[in-house]
Amino acid sequence: MVKNTAVTAAGAASGAATGAMLGSFIPGAGTVIGGMIGGAVGSIADKFTEDDSVKMIRIAKEEFIDLVIFCPLKQDEFEEIVNKIFVGKETSKLYKDMFAAGNSRKYIRDLYRKMIIDKLKKREINEDEIIETVQTASGVFQTA
Repeated sequence: MVKNTAVTAAGAASGAATGAMLGSFIPGAGTVIGGMIGGAVGSIADKFTEDDSVKMIRIAKEEFIDLVIFCPLKQDEFEEIVNKIFVGKETSKLYKDMFAAGNSRKYIRDLYRKMIIDKLKKREINEDEIIETVQTASGVFQTA
């Protein structure tokens, strides 16, 4: 009971803090992500020691903020990554794998990069949109 109370409190605090931070970058999504991350703490607590699970989630959140938040992902692409890392049924296994990898930070960064690249590769390329973006951003190119 004490463990469950501690895990729930840690999850709520962690989720609330993350939600507040992310809410300033992505209104609305921060609240959702905060709640998801808070729930994830409880779901893996039975598999690891509490300290290990909290550490893996903290690392995953930090790297998420560094890599995923600022990527030009569409809402559905963003949500797929959030669900896989913080909500899905495999989160417990993911955090165990992170822990077992030795370098948890590198493990999750590599996973995020792969997920982001996979999402971007699946997109159709609209050449007109790319040209317009480059023209607008640089002011160098002129249309004929």
